[in-house]
Amino acid sequence: MIANPVGRETLPPDFRTYLAITVCLASLWVIAAWFVTDDYRHRQAIAAIAAEAKDAKRLGESVALGVEHILSLRKGIAVTLAEEDLIRQFALSRGAGKAASGREERAGAGRRPADAVNRFLATASRHLELDALWLGDAYGYGIATDIPGLPHSPIGQNYADRVYFREARAGRIGYQYAFGKTTKIGGIFLSAPVMDEKRFFGFVVLKINISSLAVWLDQANAMLVDGNGVVIAARDKRLEMLALPDSAVFGLNTEERQRQYGRVEFQQLPIAPWEASRYPELRRVGGGETPVLLHSQALADFGLTLVVMQPVGQLAAIDHGRGILFPLAAAVGVLIIAIIAAVLAYLKYVQYSRGLLQRQYALRQQITDSIPGAFYLLDRSGRFLMWNHNLEAVLGRTAEEIGRSHPLDFFDEQDKPQVENAILEVFETGAGAVEAFFVAKDGKRTPYYFNGFRCILDNEPTLIGVGIDITRQAAAEATIRKLNADLSATLQAIPDLLFDLDRNGTYVGVWAHNPALLAHRKEELLGHTVAEMLPPEAAVAIMAAISQADNTGYSSGKTICLDFAGGTRWFELSMSKKAGADESVARFIMLARDVSERRRDELALVESERRFRDLFENNGSAMLLMDADNGKIVDANQAAAAYYGYPLARLIGMPISQINTLPPEEVAMESQRALREERNYFHFSHRLASGEVRDVEVYSTPIEIGAKALLLSVIHDITRRKKSEAQLRLAASVFANTNEGIVITDADNLIVDVNPGFCDITGYTKADVIGKNPKLLASGRQAPEFYTDMWKSLRERDFWRGEIWNRRKNNEVYAEIISISAVRDDAGKLQHYIGVFSDINQIKKYEDELVRFAHYDALTGVPNRRLFADRLGQALARVHRTGNPLAVCYLDLDDFKPVNDQYGHRAGDQLLIMITDRLQSLLRANDTIARLGGDEFALILTDLHRQEECYLLLDRIQAAVCTPVTLDVAVVTVSASIGVTLCPPDVSDATVLLRHADRAMYRAKEGGKNRYHLFDPERDQEA
Repeated sequence: MIANPVGRETLPPDFRTYLAITVCLASLWVIAAWFVTDDYRHRQAIAAIAAEAKDAKRLGESVALGVEHILSLRKGIAVTLAEEDLIRQFALSRGAGKAASGREERAGAGRRPADAVNRFLATASRHLELDALWLGDAYGYGIATDIPGLPHSPIGQNYADRVYFREARAGRIGYQYAFGKTTKIGGIFLSAPVMDEKRFFGFVVLKINISSLAVWLDQANAMLVDGNGVVIAARDKRLEMLALPDSAVFGLNTEERQRQYGRVEFQQLPIAPWEASRYPELRRVGGGETPVLLHSQALADFGLTLVVMQPVGQLAAIDHGRGILFPLAAAVGVLIIAIIAAVLAYLKYVQYSRGLLQRQYALRQQITDSIPGAFYLLDRSGRFLMWNHNLEAVLGRTAEEIGRSHPLDFFDEQDKPQVENAILEVFETGAGAVEAFFVAKDGKRTPYYFNGFRCILDNEPTLIGVGIDITRQAAAEATIRKLNADLSATLQAIPDLLFDLDRNGTYVGVWAHNPALLAHRKEELLGHTVAEMLPPEAAVAIMAAISQADNTGYSSGKTICLDFAGGTRWFELSMSKKAGADESVARFIMLARDVSERRRDELALVESERRFRDLFENNGSAMLLMDADNGKIVDANQAAAAYYGYPLARLIGMPISQINTLPPEEVAMESQRALREERNYFHFSHRLASGEVRDVEVYSTPIEIGAKALLLSVIHDITRRKKSEAQLRLAASVFANTNEGIVITDADNLIVDVNPGFCDITGYTKADVIGKNPKLLASGRQAPEFYTDMWKSLRERDFWRGEIWNRRKNNEVYAEIISISAVRDDAGKLQHYIGVFSDINQIKKYEDELVRFAHYDALTGVPNRRLFADRLGQALARVHRTGNPLAVCYLDLDDFKPVNDQYGHRAGDQLLIMITDRLQSLLRANDTIARLGGDEFALILTDLHRQEECYLLLDRIQAAVCTPVTLDVAVVTVSASIGVTLCPPDVSDATVLLRHADRAMYRAKEGGKNRYHLFDPERDQEA
């Protein structure tokens, strides 16, 4: 309150009449000022409440949009992962069995094919920055996760009592706020069903920790309320886990509250009318001392409500201003009256009136300085008429500098046009707003939201403006853009074509890992329909899939054919309807998978079967298909019926022992040998229908028809060479057309012929190899003993089969599987060797890749926990042999989490790689470093002749870790806490040694970090 001093001087006696009049006028003025200022205060309060209500709504919509956007993105990720082939196949394979108990599931987690799914989930969780991600089976048990080896892994936990599981089981997207069963951390869980047609096989769950939403709730004084009326997150942490009045949570039983919230008792959040206000819309929340406006924004798709508590602190300022304004107005009026009276009395009160006016100006400046943000008045020419100290502070300029500057002087060149347009808009239309960067004198750029209104001051149009700092809002918008970019990158990485279509077949979005598979460029597709851009047959198939998905939610199995410059390609379509969309504007996601290779293989298989049937039916040689298990003929050709003299219908189903003159048990034995490919060439005596016995040679080959192993036998009457010649022509056809490589040598092992498959695989032409020894293909990888065993088998059994490494003409070494047979004449004399081989180089590479993924950490390339356990076992065996002790070290990086939180996971990964490189450079050849997960490493130091060697190496390791690390975004420094145990004297069990080292590491952390602690079996035993 500012007091206006009143002079105590006594007026001259001849001016007492003027003084009486002055006092009367002053009294009337004071009464009028009281009513005017009270009405003015009331209008100010109404305007302040309306402005705050508008801001509360804007903030609520902005924050709700951000939270809903994050949840929608995560929901889309859950749906996409639930449709991923790897996850679906694994869930379907598990769906046929019974649910395992949690203990059994955890015990078997490391030995089951879930490892590939765990790695996939871990990669997805890391790149998509998820707080938790796992896969559950149809019974509610967790079967795969992004953190399989951690104590709080969901594997083996049962989630059948969760709402999101029941929703997924019903085929819907599920969501629920709950406390984690293993982490005991509250979060929002989103689930998507894994379905095969309409059958439920499992569910994908991802978790969003409530802390992940803090960046949005911190933009306003907001709280997030779940469907039971419980405050699950708030900027004011004191409000969390309080229940709104009349909440549904009070109707839940004790077990339901404990299961979902981890607590039984809930206190009610006090919400009462603001007792000191004449305005019913204001509330007191939680016993606060500031009136607030409550704005609720429903997140209907997720059963949540966002409540913004907008403080109306201006009421206190307005009341305070009224306390100042009323005496000020009264004083001004009294002063004016007094000045008039004083001028009539004598002139010395002029000086006093000037002093009072100066105090008025100071008071007005004080009022403007109390306005939050940057406040200013501009005339039409852009001259500053008034401003507050906040404007001087943000610009870093003095009042004199601002007074002689134009507003455009404080903005970047790219922002000046829009700022200038906004100023003109205010003077032309009465209001305007703009977002731009204020540029301070030191070059600092601060994002501001400017709002201006036109008023009339001294009969001249004047702009009243307020600028609000929106730095935090800009950061939130940047986070949204990053999430959108990450999602776009994830969609772009999907190997299949991905399309977003509406009900009319219009392309809304297109993502293509390989743009060459698109019928047209992406820009040409967007905004056009499939009928406009694709052939009629393809467009009809897509529209049929859309119609089916519109009715049932999903469509699969339809294929389309498109012609490209490189040839015809086939695509298999999977269509799903987007959940939650307005039915009037339904949208569909279509995956188009290139199945051209599979289609060609299917056509080739059909053609191959047709050729086989033609060959079988029309072959001039007698051919039989026999079931080696029961010895019956299951099929025969007409040539066989004619040769044996039986009608074809009678021949089919006849026991082979009725034809073969050998005892039935010998026939069965020879059939099994042929089935096992131990022998494929036989001499038999066969009895014809006429009773005549003929000598025949039989070639029996195992084949598979309809998943049944049969013997295909080709019978040649030795007395009739024409059938032998037909068989030779058949062999020549197979020789020329098979994809396998075939090489024929003479008895001296010199090449006499090769087939085109041999040339394709080795790169040699027939002219390159005829007359040469096959050892020109040798790679040198096999030892001489390998070839000795091979030739021994050929001499003793006339056959050898195995894997061998050979070298192509271009010197590329490749793996092949080869069968070599010796060919002899009737007298048993060796004539030829025939080798048939296939290139298995890609299979070998895949096997090597599987071994690498199974035993090495994907990020750092060092051994993982599995390979570490194997090497520790080998090291312990070496301790038993040599007696030299070893050390097992458990290393954990100190202050690694702040690096992750401040600079992101990419910086954390880069830090882990560089620390690993440093540790590897310090270890000896026989030592081992392994990454166990996160920022935890384990070391095996072998052949230690004395403990001092271990201590010296640990000192170097800690010095290397503490050395500052230069990342792409910053230079950071971390340290290491290391637990060490020595064997001996510690036990020689690998699991116990690692646990003791872990225990010692925690002792090192308890001792102040950045140190190592040697496990003492006497003092450091676990409780």
